[in-house]
Amino acid sequence: MTIVHPIARAWITTGGTGAQNYDEFADDAEITAIIEANPHSALGIEMPHRAPGSLGKSFLDALPDAVARLAEAKADGSYTPAEQVVVLYRITAPGEETAYGLFAVVDTDQISTRADEPGLVIRNEDVFIAKVRERVALAEALGHLLSPVLLLQTGRGAELHEALAAATEGA
Repeated sequence: MTIVHPIARAWITTGGTGAQNYDEFADDAEITAIIEANPHSALGIEMPHRAPGSLGKSFLDALPDAVARLAEAKADGSYTPAEQVVVLYRITAPGEETAYGLFAVVDTDQISTRADEPGLVIRNEDVFIAKVRERVALAEALGHLLSPVLLLQTGRGAELHEALAAATEGA
């Protein structure tokens, strides 16, 4: 049974769009400062109401700004289209262990909340309905799904990590 599939159409960064994940900040001012320092960061799309040009707007009111930022980034070559891909990625941060992963499409019936539940994929965090509504509104406005992160359930995590690291380095 195959539960992981290629992404039919993806937009892959050509560089310069990376930033810390939107939910890993101590306060909103930090998000604004990072976007201001790197206006091409995907963070300005993920958190449109925190971008310097959109401050004061609600998340929903700032969605057109996110749409415009993504369109501009695609037009200026910050992202390149790809078809039928599975994408390796690497996350680095000073003083932290490098993390590796894989972007792909996974059958939704395989998503669970704990290792002892059915499903081969475990969500990486609790789900909060207000955040889910924001993410759905963003996806609907953009016509794109942005960087969902799930953890693969495995009893061989170190082996998986090594395989992803080797594949990423080889790519």
